[in-house]
Amino acid sequence: MSQLQVEIAAGTESGRRVVLRPGAAVTFGRATGNTLVIDLPFISREHGELRWVASGKAEGEGSWLLANKSPHGTFLDKKRVTRKPRAVVPPQTILVGEEPVLRVLAEVEGDANVYPQPRVEGGQRPSGERREEADEAPPPQQAGLTGRAKLWIGIGVYMTLMLGAFLFVTLNRGTTQARVDAPPDLTPTQIEAFVREPLPEALPSPRLVIEVLAEAEQHRRVASDRALVLAHRAYGRALSMTPGPVLDDALQQKHFEEVQKAVVQEVQRRYAEALAYSKAGAWESAAPAFRDLYEFYDDPGSPIFDNAQRQSGYASRRLGEKRRK
Repeated sequence: MSQLQVEIAAGTESGRRVVLRPGAAVTFGRATGNTLVIDLPFISREHGELRWVASGKAEGEGSWLLANKSPHGTFLDKKRVTRKPRAVVPPQTILVGEEPVLRVLAEVEGDANVYPQPRVEGGQRPSGERREEADEAPPPQQAGLTGRAKLWIGIGVYMTLMLGAFLFVTLNRGTTQARVDAPPDLTPTQIEAFVREPLPEALPSPRLVIEVLAEAEQHRRVASDRALVLAHRAYGRALSMTPGPVLDDALQQKHFEEVQKAVVQEVQRRYAEALAYSKAGAWESAAPAFRDLYEFYDDPGSPIFDNAQRQSGYASRRLGEKRRK
């Protein structure tokens, strides 16, 4: 049977290698139910899959195919994977945007290999290797410490170690907590991809599209940031009911692209400002800045909303720690 050796190149499981066997499709994405979990915010819940397709009657004849299942897109060695799956020919790299997420290392014929490979423990010798030992005279016995002296030395070493451990935990408590609780930062590229992610397709309804586009135009004419988000949301709803990648009305499509660009820039600006406060340790400014962001871009299903909420909560906790000191 043909097998594929894959290494996860991103997320908390980065570096883990697995051997894929022909059979059920192997999915990868952010959700824990995937075969290969890549827990990064710019990865879709079920981003793509690798599947074996037999090509002949003989056992083991066929090829591995990569299929994209995400609006963010998937690339195989920087070649976009469209609706038609691409054949995987090792060695290759699977990317999301410019970020490598999986590396296809080898295609193996025969029995499955075990990864990671077993290592020879230090001190062991490979089988068949001769070991020559020289006869050595036992060392002369030396006068040892008394039992009472050994006891007091042991107590002193123990107390020194306990005091050192206490001081280390006390001095590094805040830093360790920051490393554990700090949410990941979004990049401008990730923010743009999340804003541009289309809504799920809805049943076509020309009458409803006209009504929603009228609502979008009404919001677009209002000079406020909040109206900009409402206009973008309405354009997105209209596009989800349109049987095509763009709106039928060219002028409406132009307005939609202008509004979407403005929303991307505003969300990027607000996020960068809030993140700058956080990096500077200005928690009293970072917490409300992130809160203003997720209230402005109030889409609970968006990773932007989720990340801004987590960033605001983290800044609030750090502010509380700062005030208690």
